[in-house]
Amino acid sequence: MPDLPADDTTTAILTYGTDVTGSLETYRDRDWYQIDVAPGAWVQVTQRGTGANPVSDSFLRVYDSEMNLLTADDELNASNSNLDAALLFDGGVGGTYYIEAASYRDRTTGDYVLNAQQVAAPRGSLADVLESGNQRSDRDISVYFVPEGDRANQGYRTSRDKQDDITSDGWTDYEMVRFIAAFDAIAAVTNVTFTITDNPNADYQLVLDDNELQNNGLLGYFYQPSSSRPSVGVFNAKGQGWSDESRGGLEKGGLGYATIVHELLHGLGLDHPHESASSVAGTHVAFEDLGANGYNQGIYTTMSYNGGYATTGHVGRFRHNEAGPMTLDIIALQDLYGANTTTARGDDSYVLFDDMAYWEAIWDAAGHDTIRYDGTADTTIDLRAADLAYGQGGAGHISSVDGFTGGYLIAYGVQIEGAVGGAGNDTLIASDADSRLEGNDGDDQLIGGTGDDTLIGGAGQDALFGGIGNDDLSGGAGDDSLTGNAGADRIAATAGQNEMHGGGGADVLTGGVDNDLIHGGSGDDMMTGGDGNDVLFGGRGRDIIDGGDGDDQITGGWGADTLTGGLGADSFVFHIASDSAAGRGQRDVITDFETGHDMIDLGLIATSAPDGLAFIGTRDFDGAGQLRLDQDGTDAVLQLDADGDGHADLEILLLNTTDLSASDLIL
Repeated sequence: MPDLPADDTTTAILTYGTDVTGSLETYRDRDWYQIDVAPGAWVQVTQRGTGANPVSDSFLRVYDSEMNLLTADDELNASNSNLDAALLFDGGVGGTYYIEAASYRDRTTGDYVLNAQQVAAPRGSLADVLESGNQRSDRDISVYFVPEGDRANQGYRTSRDKQDDITSDGWTDYEMVRFIAAFDAIAAVTNVTFTITDNPNADYQLVLDDNELQNNGLLGYFYQPSSSRPSVGVFNAKGQGWSDESRGGLEKGGLGYATIVHELLHGLGLDHPHESASSVAGTHVAFEDLGANGYNQGIYTTMSYNGGYATTGHVGRFRHNEAGPMTLDIIALQDLYGANTTTARGDDSYVLFDDMAYWEAIWDAAGHDTIRYDGTADTTIDLRAADLAYGQGGAGHISSVDGFTGGYLIAYGVQIEGAVGGAGNDTLIASDADSRLEGNDGDDQLIGGTGDDTLIGGAGQDALFGGIGNDDLSGGAGDDSLTGNAGADRIAATAGQNEMHGGGGADVLTGGVDNDLIHGGSGDDMMTGGDGNDVLFGGRGRDIIDGGDGDDQITGGWGADTLTGGLGADSFVFHIASDSAAGRGQRDVITDFETGHDMIDLGLIATSAPDGLAFIGTRDFDGAGQLRLDQDGTDAVLQLDADGDGHADLEILLLNTTDLSASDLIL
């Protein structure tokens, strides 16, 4: 069979309920299939080895229509011998998705069979996926670092009672400092406090082992809260990612630091997302199984065994891991102990930077806040917070610099109002709040939300979409595309040949110094061309259009419009008779028509006249397709009888015009 491409040029199609067979002919071979998904629909795809030469370890990935990797999966069920794969995802806004059939780490070949099924949406909320049923009764937690040679105490009755038989090898000052950083990160999002004590009967008793666990894959463990005993945590000094040196695995982004946070959260009652009572839907095993929409991974919860942005595969022992409680951890902690509403109440700035090597969830209680990037690479800044539904974005949206594995997500209930891009080609996405997006240099895409947003493109060829709400759009220098969508928007261009669309609502659109294309859309719009030879379309509604300087082309569209050409040789275009209906209050008004200089273009209007339109001066109608002039003092009304019934079907009022002739008309 011919090899399938591993990109969106594939013509192979995966249909629901029908098995499709394929083959991985070589190592690192990957096959792509198209699948159409309806908006909001949920899909489960399975890959199984088949035939005499089956793929021995299947691996599935799914990409959206823009080639963004959505989720990946290596396991179909909890059987240790199972080497098939299954993944679960939803279609978001719908469209074509791409299923990638491969093998684990691209290291095996063989035949496979794919199957796709539409399934019911997962039940429940992502807020519940870390529930263990355990909770501390107190929120002021004392912490004891068990010194070298000692073991943790089980209870307060006698020091001879032991909860764990591991002897501590003692802690360095640096290691304790990194624990304090983790305590601070947890206390910043929920109402608990941690106090270091010399009391061996403390609530948290922390043991560091250097020689007894004998397994560097066992990074640590922590007992869940209990009403009868303290919580003991044991950490493996020989575990992967542990380092007692600065810039090592105990720094933000390191696996050792993520392990500290993970185990401390066990001590507060959080469970793993693959084995809690309400585990992430579609999750069967701990590792390489990311669950519905990939939510069983570190960028969403540090309680996952799939660290960092596991979907990408770019995770190391010292870099690219989560750096504190993530979005699902935060909501789980706040459900148990309440939200810390004193954190970050000012106007805070969260900075993305090149080579950012950790993931962080933003918990910000108040203020006017911004995520920004000041570099030259392309970046994505998404101000939408986690909504905790199982659909795409339910656990948060990623803000990161392209080419680097680190960035931010925004926790449930948080509003970040501003996004500032750098000099690259950036994508900035607003939240439901009133957002301010600034693209700066580069060819940027700015997408408004449901609030009253301000979008500033900056230099470069930018695309601005206002979304719902009353938005302000400014393209800046460059050839920009600006779309207001719904709401009463203010849209302005500066330099460059810009394309502007008002969309719904009463919009104000202002062109710049070059040749612009301006569409008012529906609503009573106010449009100004500015300098340059502009093309302006009013659309539906009673629009006020001023071409400004330059030789402009102005179309009022449906509704009684007021049209001003401004300086230059302008043309006023009418496509159908109803663009300027007959009668006062129905017809368009041209305020500054200059005979011998400006033109009225009626050539597109359909009539029943076999020979087209004809100008008959001031005499009465006597046939179809005739244009006549009704002079009223210094003003004139140009009338058209399209069907020959003797009545005007179109009228245009021309102010201060007394000498209109056929040479002023395009027929």
